[in-house]
This record gives sequence, structure tokens and C-alpha cells, in this order.
Amino acid sequence: MADADSAQQIPFGDIFPSSKGMSSNDFESSLLDYSQPTYSTNFRTSVDTVIQPRIQPYDSGSQLLRFDIGGEDDGLFTDLSTLKVVGRLKVLHEDGSPLEAGEKVSCVNLFPESIFEQINLFVNSVPLNDHGRHIQIKSYIQKLYSSSTEVKKTTLQNEFFIGDSISPGSEDITAERLESDEGLKTRSLLIAGSKDLHFCFKPTLDLANSERAFPAGYTLTLEFERADPKFSLLAPDNRKSYKIRIYDMVLEARRFSPSPSALKALPNPKTGTFYLPFSRTTTRFRAVPVGVGQYLVPRIADGSTALPYHVLIVPLSNTQCTSISKNPYVFSTKKIKKYSLLLNSACIPSKPLEIKKNAEDNVRVFRHFLENTGFSDNNVSNGIEPYGFLHHDFCMSFDLTSDNCLGACNHRPEVGVLDFSVEFEEPLEEAITFLVIASYESCLKLQAQEVSLNYAL
Repeated sequence: MADADSAQQIPFGDIFPSSKGMSSNDFESSLLDYSQPTYSTNFRTSVDTVIQPRIQPYDSGSQLLRFDIGGEDDGLFTDLSTLKVVGRLKVLHEDGSPLEAGEKVSCVNLFPESIFEQINLFVNSVPLNDHGRHIQIKSYIQKLYSSSTEVKKTTLQNEFFIGDSISPGSEDITAERLESDEGLKTRSLLIAGSKDLHFCFKPTLDLANSERAFPAGYTLTLEFERADPKFSLLAPDNRKSYKIRIYDMVLEARRFSPSPSALKALPNPKTGTFYLPFSRTTTRFRAVPVGVGQYLVPRIADGSTALPYHVLIVPLSNTQCTSISKNPYVFSTKKIKKYSLLLNSACIPSKPLEIKKNAEDNVRVFRHFLENTGFSDNNVSNGIEPYGFLHHDFCMSFDLTSDNCLGACNHRPEVGVLDFSVEFEEPLEEAITFLVIASYESCLKLQAQEVSLNYAL
């Protein structure tokens, strides 16, 4: 009887379970699994589309560059994560003459993207973007704090990510600093002699972080607004005037047509409903007056409709974003001594964070920064060290999700009141401004050609 049982054929899957159920170290199952493979359906057609502006660039620092993606009769879907901006520019004197040899002028980090102050988004002519300005600072902060060291050394080099030398007071641009700072020197070579600078960068659009493709039958419009050249150019002489001339600029994105079976399962573009969940990031400025030693910034971020899942606060001097002799991408503590966030009057963290003068003494502050930007206990680093954090890349970051997931788990938004408490070493002799970047769970609803934007439904 035992021999009969042993001779009975046993299904292969009972011995070696499918790859979905087996552990990652079950080498025997993977080597001896001879079952028929299965393949996912690919798109029927896909193409890397070049999208031209409505009006080609001309010699104007205030031209609004507008692009349309898709349309009512357009049957292609768009993967917005592949969206790129490609073009060519030159830095000239305001009168159109080229830069002189060895002229003392450089540019900020991530220069091509920094020449745009705002990117307006419209779906079927309905505005979607937040009214806050300085999208280039938001983009720089996101790439500075969220990108790993390897990405900064490779991928972001294509966007001209070249770090400045880290030293106290490095936001001030002087002739000596232009000669000694390797970052400023390297970036000055990019624009020296008014030579052509070819650029390609991925714009930081809120809708582009959605994991769902932009559907066919709708029109997505992007409007690129230019920033003042004094923001993105750096020179010791504030009296000199320059301009940035864009000669060519197009968008590139991968667009595709789904398989017939997928199209049957999708909502009808004219009668169905499409939901596109994404993270919306807002920028706000909060001024702090001269003479205060302790200050409470009320309602640092809007929580009346939904609380943000993350808040990041950067102190800036009042002239840092408007003077050509100031580097807007240098963030220092501005003599902050203690700080904390107040959620419905409850302190986060329970004991306020205290900044020490020596970088090696700021272990608690630096650890809080790492934990609230997603680089606490893993094998990836954003390359920011304690000394650089204190003198060049300082920020106050707060992850408001209970599991420190930085919004990755799509938590249902709650409402509340967010205030910010800060104490300085001494009463302020110069007014400063807090740049507040808040991230919210949002959802774009497209229904029967009608467009509405809500916090996570």
C-alpha cells in the first residue's frame, strides 16, 4: 500500500509552489519550475512625442511659453512621469551683447529649471496649480533633500546639479568667492562667453507624481512663466543687468494607446469618470518682523480642509530671492535657537528642537531632519552632512504621518490647526522670511469633460 502511494503522481505545484507564494531564497523552486510563463499585455503603440509651444520663443524675458498635451479628439494617453523640457539658451547683457571673457558672473544650481518662476497647469482650461510662486525653489528643495548621493552624481548632472562650497555666509556673492568656490567657478563656465547652453530637465509638476496616466480626450495645458534673471544669475555687482535668451524649447513625453481589451474596461472619455490621485505641494511665505526674540507663526499651513502630511520650513533673508549678489539656494539657521510645530496646540516633537553652534552637538536636530525626510535607517543617503546641514542646507522638516511614511500610504486627510513656534538667540536685527512647503494628498476628478480638484476623496 505504501508502494502504491509513493508511485502516485503528485502535481508539480504541490511540491514547488508558484513564484508568488515562494520565498525569495527558494532557489530550488525557481530552477525547477517548468510551468508555462505568463506575460502582461503591452501597449498597442507608444511614441516619444515632441510637443511644440503655441508660439516659438522670441527675445523677451516676460514671454509666456504655453504647451498643449492631448485634446478632445486625441486618442493617446500620456505618461506624465516621462515629461521633459528640452531647449537651448544663452546668457547675455541686457542690451544683447555677449558676456566678456572672464566676466564675474555665475548661475545658481539646477540653472535651466531656475529660470522659470511658475508653471501653470490647466485641464480643459480649468486651473489646477496653487497660486504660490517660486516653483524653482520648491523643485530645488525636493531634489536636494530627496535625491540620493548617487543620483546627484549621475542623473542630476544632466540638469547641471553642481554643489557650492560649504562655508558660513556663503549666500553672499563676492568677487573672491567667485574665484575660490569650485561650484560657482564650474557653473560660470556653463555660461561663459554667452555660449549655447543645451538643457534637459524634468519639471517638478504636482500632477506628474500621479501613478496613473493622463487620459485621452482631455487637454493638459502647461504655461511656463519666466523669473527675474537676478534670481538665477549670481554676480558681485548688483548694478549690472543681464538677460537669459531662450532660443528653442519643447516638451517630450511618452504617449501610448492601450490594447483593445484595456480600452473596453476604461471609462468613456465623454461620459465616464477618471480619478488621478497625486501629491499637491504648496509654497507660502511667512514674514518675521525685526526685533522679536520669540515668535509664533499662526496657521503655518492651511489645515481647514485637510492637513498636510509633510511640512518643510526654510528661513530666508528678505533680499535672498531678489538680489543678484545673493544665492537663493543657501539655507542657514538665521540664529534660530529653538523651534517646534504645533498641531492643535500639541507640540511636535514634545520637547522643542534646540540648535547648537557646533555641528557635532546637533545630533538630535540632525537625526530629526533625517527621520523626517526619509533617510534615517537605510542604505541610501542624500549626501548632506551635519556641518553642511547647519551652514548651507538647513531646513525644519516635519512628517505628520504617524508611521513616518511621508505620504506613501495614502492616509485619509484630517483637519486641524498648524502653528510654528520659534525662538532666536537674540532679537532679530534683520527681518527674515520663512518659506513653508506643505504637501497634501489630493485627487483630480475628470467626469464627463468636467474637471474638479479635491483633497483625497
